Amino acid sequence: RKDHNASSSNTPLLHNFACPRVSSMIEKGDAGLPNPSQPNIRIIGVGYARTGTYSLKVALNFLGYKCYHFEDIFLHEGHSRYWARLLEHLQKGEKVTIDWDYLFQGYDAVLDFPHVLFLDELRVRYPKATLLLTSRDADTWLASMKLLIGTGEGLRRHRSILRYFSSNLDDFLTITKYINTTAFPSLTDTDMVAAYERHNAEMRAAGATEITMGSGWRGVCDAVGVRTHPSVPYPQLNSHAGVLKTYVVKRFLRSLILWYVLPLGLLVCCLRVCMSWV
Repeated sequence: RKDHNASSSNTPLLHNFACPRVSSMIEKGDAGLPNPSQPNIRIIGVGYARTGTYSLKVALNFLGYKCYHFEDIFLHEGHSRYWARLLEHLQKGEKVTIDWDYLFQGYDAVLDFPHVLFLDELRVRYPKATLLLTSRDADTWLASMKLLIGTGEGLRRHRSILRYFSSNLDDFLTITKYINTTAFPSLTDTDMVAAYERHNAEMRAAGATEITMGSGWRGVCDAVGVRTHPSVPYPQLNSHAGVLKTYVVKRFLRSLILWYVLPLGLLVCCLRVCMSWV
C-alpha cells in the first residue's frame, strides 16, 4: 500500500491552506452537514470505483446509514476545494494533516475514491469499522473504468469553456488526476487490471467482506448483518458513469439559465415595457 504522507490530527488541514471561509466553518464546528457530532464511521468501503459503489451507497442509505461517497465531495460547500488542495500538496510529496472529522461530519460510512487511497489511515482511525469490498469481473471493470476516465478527460480538454458553467470543475479535475496517477502505475489495460486485482487481493487478506456485483440485497444485508431483506428492488445506478454525466449536464443547464436565459428574459420584458410607453 502506498504511503501518502498523510496523518490525522486535531489541527484542521485547511487552516494551513489559507482558506478563511472554510476555516471559519471548521472553527465554529459547522461544516454545513446535518450532524455536528464527531463522526463514528461504521463501514469503510474498500472497493475501487466502478464496482457498484454508488448503488451500494444508495442501498446503505436505505438501510439507515449515511454514506460519504465521491459524489458527496461536490454536494457540500468547501469539500471539493479541501480535497483539491490536499491532493495538490500530496502530489508534491508534502506531508499534510487530514481532518477526517470535518469531512465525515454527519456520516457513518465512507465509500469510493479518493478515500480508498487512504485505507491504512482510515482503518487505524476507525478500527471497529466493517470493511466492505465491492468487486466485479476484471474485464468488465476495466471497460467501465476506462469509460469513466475518458469522460473526465473530455472535461479536461474543454475545461477552458466548461469552467464557466461549474465553479468546482478545476477541483474535480485535480482530484481525478490524483486518483488516476496514484491508484494505477499507468493507464494501460495491463497495469490497471494488475492494480485492481492486487488491491482486491490485499483487501481480502485484510478481512474485508466481499460483495460481488449482482448479489443485490442478499450480499449487502449479509455483509452488514441485516436479517430482513428489503422488498424494494436493489438500486442499479450509475451505469456508464451516469452520475458524472448528469452532474455536468445539470451544472451546464443551471448556468445557462442563470447567465443567459433569465437575463435575456428580463431584457425582453424591459424592452416590451419601454415599447408600451412609446
